[in-house]
Amino acid sequence: MSHHHLQHNLKFNQTSTPHAHLNTTKSHLKNKIELLLLDFLVDCHALRFPSRSRANCLTRHDGTLVLSNKTTLRNSQHMKSLRKCSLMWCMLQEIHHLLQTGSTLVTQRDLFYKVIHRGFRNQQEVNEMILDVGAVLEAPRIEMGICASSKGFVGGNLQWRHKSMGGARSFLEKDVSWFDVSKHEYGVPISGSVVWTEYDVHSEARVILIVEKEGIFHRLMEDCFSSVLPSIIVTGCGFPDLSTRMLVHRLHSVLQIPVLCLVDYNPFGYQIFTTFAHGSARMGMETSHYSLPHTQWLGLRHEDTQNIHPSQKQPFTMLDEQKANELLCCLMAEEQQSVTAATNETNIRELFLMSQNKYKVELQVLYNSLGLTNFSYYIRELIKKRYPEISSNPSWEREQQFRNSF
Repeated sequence: MSHHHLQHNLKFNQTSTPHAHLNTTKSHLKNKIELLLLDFLVDCHALRFPSRSRANCLTRHDGTLVLSNKTTLRNSQHMKSLRKCSLMWCMLQEIHHLLQTGSTLVTQRDLFYKVIHRGFRNQQEVNEMILDVGAVLEAPRIEMGICASSKGFVGGNLQWRHKSMGGARSFLEKDVSWFDVSKHEYGVPISGSVVWTEYDVHSEARVILIVEKEGIFHRLMEDCFSSVLPSIIVTGCGFPDLSTRMLVHRLHSVLQIPVLCLVDYNPFGYQIFTTFAHGSARMGMETSHYSLPHTQWLGLRHEDTQNIHPSQKQPFTMLDEQKANELLCCLMAEEQQSVTAATNETNIRELFLMSQNKYKVELQVLYNSLGLTNFSYYIRELIKKRYPEISSNPSWEREQQFRNSF
């Protein structure tokens, strides 16, 4: 039996999840906060931690973003940073309490309601302070007892069960403890319990397909895309939340299958792809935990927009131009460092054409022009053309012969 036809019946085990040695980590972080407070009171009245600015990011050889050695200083004796220093200690206090009580994971929204009366103005300010505290403690949110709320969906060829319900029976023995995602026509929400809890996983998928838009995700589900090409389909409903990125990261780590990204033809669509692949600067210490450097940009590319009527192509805004230039500068800097050079060459060319032609095309426009069945067929053919190693599927070939007979 070839590798492509092997079934995956593997586990999100402790060595591949953020839960490894979690109790030890909690104790370590709690002690770290206490030592930070002692130093703060006795000595400097300041907190210094790695800067999360884009200028302080380096690209590793695999394309992942990591923080360099520039730091940010929060000094309680300076009026300019007094408020932020106060908010940081407020957040450190809340996290210390979470670690000490050993309570279950809380969402960032839960924390917002806990600290709103203590000087925080909005959810965004809470989110940013959590990331700053993560930089101070050099720990991802999961180790601090925090998870992000999810807005994504997953569908297709995937089954899972809670690790505590495991045993001798495999998925093939029809154990009722398995949750079968493929039975849900419109996919299922990506809940925190799935992302942050240890699960056994079964899948015959050959690829994980990330789709930018929720509407396109549901169209592919309606047309049974994953039945013709065994696949797991994921959407972050726009810019991906942490839970969606974590799920994709864990599925890839366990199943070891390719990850492809289908986004709008515009600079912000490309940025969504790079967020899955390389992480983002603002994520600071967490970037390497959730990035997948081998993620491929399936489309939309320049070639995919050639048959779109000019009236359906939207002109660039000034913000689009700025984002395209920013992304091009980052890609060229990576190329000079010889980071993923072959992939970068293609992406630079695509972004240059996008920037030069100054138009953008949404996935929905392509869907409207092709219709449901033809759109799904087009995406499968796109995968077949650009990644032929994924496409050697007998059912796919039968569909091709059926369509060619008309």
